[in-house]
Amino acid sequence: MSALLTLALLLQPQGLTLDQATAQALKTSPDLLEVQERVAQAELLIWRAWATLLPRVTLTGQITRNDQEIIFAMPDINGIIAGLTAQAQGLPPPPATAADEMVIQEEWGQQYGLTARVPLFSAQSWPLLKGAQRTVELSQLRARHAENELRHAVAGAFLAARTAEESVGVSKVSVEAAQASLRLAEARLKAGVGLKLEALKAEMEVNEAVAAVADAESSVALAHAGLRALLGLEGEIQLMGDFKPTPPSADLAGLKATALDQRLDLKALEINTRLASLQETLTKTRFLPTVDLTYNYTWASAAGFGGENSSWRLIFGASWTIFEGSDRFAVLKSEASDTRQATLRYAGLRRQIIKEVEAAWIERDRKLRGAAVAEERAALAEEGRRWATKHFEEGLSHKVDLSEAVQALRQAKIAALLAQLQLDLAQLQLQRALGAPPSRP
Repeated sequence: MSALLTLALLLQPQGLTLDQATAQALKTSPDLLEVQERVAQAELLIWRAWATLLPRVTLTGQITRNDQEIIFAMPDINGIIAGLTAQAQGLPPPPATAADEMVIQEEWGQQYGLTARVPLFSAQSWPLLKGAQRTVELSQLRARHAENELRHAVAGAFLAARTAEESVGVSKVSVEAAQASLRLAEARLKAGVGLKLEALKAEMEVNEAVAAVADAESSVALAHAGLRALLGLEGEIQLMGDFKPTPPSADLAGLKATALDQRLDLKALEINTRLASLQETLTKTRFLPTVDLTYNYTWASAAGFGGENSSWRLIFGASWTIFEGSDRFAVLKSEASDTRQATLRYAGLRRQIIKEVEAAWIERDRKLRGAAVAEERAALAEEGRRWATKHFEEGLSHKVDLSEAVQALRQAKIAALLAQLQLDLAQLQLQRALGAPPSRP
């Protein structure tokens, strides 16, 4: 019995609120995860920039097999001087001493070394480091922008799915109304005050209402399939809770200023403009020299003429490339053009943002009026259906009048649902134009 209960629980639809759906999308979206990887890669650029300022230490070693060993016999200078002195004084020469031998080249020679190079002045280091930091900021802004776009996509899909579910409820109410109308028509037929045609018409309306329910359920299935694909989920889902986007609290001028202040894509373009300028600065630093300090230590198995196996040296070096043809000047002109293009793109996006906010504001007002009209029509259709039912029961109207009233009510309610969805989506689009995440009251 417990196994059957466990299986039943596993087969139950997954309950999802909007917050849970958003968290699932942020956790599994391949596009967002890819953007986050780019942030991690950008952070590595800072380490690479610091590498231009940190010392570099190199260890070397080699073992050499020479074709022959070379030994240099050093003469006894003191003995030679003593012999010459004795000869000048007419004395017998002192006994000869063995000459010192010095190995110049070993048959198997070994040599090991350590070299440390420390940059003292590199004009390229500062723009490289600053550019790396800007690149990280740019990647982080793009990641936040992608996250915001994903939140809006999930909210829009959630709204569409919930509206589709509500349309199923409206269609089921229409089925109930059609069935009640069929029962009434059959009762009038039995009482001899109705016509067979009225009963057939009522039965057709029931069939049409049932078909409308099936169509609405198919719409729900499609909406759920799209939401599942967005969230990376398998199996059936059950949406829980509602979501109504927050209406704007400022006027149009205030919303424009807000959008220009908080749009992440605009901030990203601003940083991109600064990066282009930094790249131009980096190229200019190629005209300046670089200065470094090098320390070198070497140990060799053959002592050589100095008689020491180890030696060291300290080198102050400078490098200054004073002419590279016309390459640097061509690169400078190209990068100056890149900077101007980035500035123009930034200015263009500012204009586009203002246009988007204005369009979203106008569309939101239009959808607000449409939703109010649709709601009023639904209320009037409900009143019309009530009076048509009463008149048909009293024999004051035909079945056609009642059928038209029921059909008009169903259409009005569906239209009201769709109008409310369009209004919610327009509110959501206005929030997106402002660069704000989906929010509710």
